[in-house]
Amino acid sequence: MFIIDILVISLCTLATDALQPAGCEKRFQDFGGQVSTFECPAGCDIGTVYVVGGPDHFQPDSLVCAAAIHALVLTVSGQVVFREQTAASPSMTGALQGGVTSLNPDTTPTSTTIFFAFEGSVPSDCAVAAEDIDQEVFVFNCPSDCEKNSDILTDVVFDDATSIFAVQSLICLAAIYDGTLTIGSVGAVVVQKQQGILSYGDATSANGVDPVPLNTYDPAFTFSTTILPDCLQTVSSQSDPIFLFTCPTVCSPNLVDIVGDGIYNDETPICLAAIHDGQITAAGGGDVIVNKRPGQSGFSGSTRNGVTSISGGPDDGFDFSDCINGSPTSGPVECDCDATWAGDACNIMCVEGTYNAANNPACTCDSGWVGPMCNFPLC
Repeated sequence: MFIIDILVISLCTLATDALQPAGCEKRFQDFGGQVSTFECPAGCDIGTVYVVGGPDHFQPDSLVCAAAIHALVLTVSGQVVFREQTAASPSMTGALQGGVTSLNPDTTPTSTTIFFAFEGSVPSDCAVAAEDIDQEVFVFNCPSDCEKNSDILTDVVFDDATSIFAVQSLICLAAIYDGTLTIGSVGAVVVQKQQGILSYGDATSANGVDPVPLNTYDPAFTFSTTILPDCLQTVSSQSDPIFLFTCPTVCSPNLVDIVGDGIYNDETPICLAAIHDGQITAAGGGDVIVNKRPGQSGFSGSTRNGVTSISGGPDDGFDFSDCINGSPTSGPVECDCDATWAGDACNIMCVEGTYNAANNPACTCDSGWVGPMCNFPLC
């Protein structure tokens, strides 16, 4: 009879999980990390939630998204941040909250009971560990002020002798710890995974972050360099079909793939494409005029201006408007030509005159000269 009861409960649980949209079936124990983030879809308001120590603390076998709705962290969908905790308060009776009914645990919690709770104050990207990202080398955008979230300041494992981080370390906190990211600032960091070690020593605190030791093997990572977020902006962040974009200095063109040649895949960062296209230099940056080009049949690769791009399949794309002898300006987006040059691309020379934006594309000729290029003497 006991075996039959267990079988019925298991079948009921499977049936309940099957009713959930993909992702709703995730339980805390599926993630394996002390601090995790997850994007919950809509429709996760049914399922098994075991409350421990209050209406917002849950057993590891509870459904994460349903628990988030019960804890009033979510109303429908969104990204949640949650972490492992111990020292539970006395058990509380299950209740209906947020449209989700929680169940009372089978055993009374003790000071060593493992449970999880949601961190409403922690920006989700602050709580992403290197092991959460599949790529071996990747760029990660860190929000500001991760070091102000005291609950995550020890979620970094660093070894002084080898100067490497265990992959379970939170990326942005690790970057702040070693100075790759300045305290309080927003920035993108380049993470490179590598072989780990058997034991990570207890490193000293720095920049408000207090690493913890780890006595088991874990793969490792280091930071290659930093890169400003604007260096990685793509056309998807812009709503206008043609727009002016300002590229910062020192954007490295070798960290992220550049797809295209003249016309670039819309996932290619604007500034890296501009370096390849010769619009700007990596060291100098500058303004570029960007045109969205949807529905491209494919993209070819090439080596130009010391930068190699790769080919790609059909996708939306973009290219640049040239200001050959001038610089881009906005309102409306156009070229502001240098003296003696005219035309939409500043490619017409005013031989004996100057360019006037109000008179584009003609030259304003000096006295005694006429013609579109001011190159005919007035007889």
